[in-house]
Amino acid sequence: MFMKKVTVRTETSNYPIYIGSGLFSERNFNPERLKSWLAGSKVCIVTNITVRGLYGELVEALFEGFDVTFFEIEDGEQYKSFITYQAIIDFLISKKFDRTLNLIALGGGVVGDLCGFVSATYLRGVNFIQIPTT
Repeated sequence: MFMKKVTVRTETSNYPIYIGSGLFSERNFNPERLKSWLAGSKVCIVTNITVRGLYGELVEALFEGFDVTFFEIEDGEQYKSFITYQAIIDFLISKKFDRTLNLIALGGGVVGDLCGFVSATYLRGVNFIQIPTT
């Protein structure tokens, strides 16, 4: 399997991006590396119904020992909307998540776009990890 690591360097921090297919089934995948990027003990995984059915249990298991919550959105481009954004924000507030929240986008497209925007704007920004599935 081909895997490439790209390191993004900014003025305030550096972070890796791993690119490849089958990264979670790879023999050399290290869930501890993923856990080392987490800011606190709370994880909220934003995904859609289809992706959760396919990968939800696998990804939840990667965060064993953490307080994991899921937020599901419907499938489809029409759900990339302010209404869905507001629903996610309202959910995070209802759970009293603070700035140590780790927001995980499980899926690409609509899920990744929405979750990235939410992570940048909730409490002026929280930790964000993108796990695309395509």
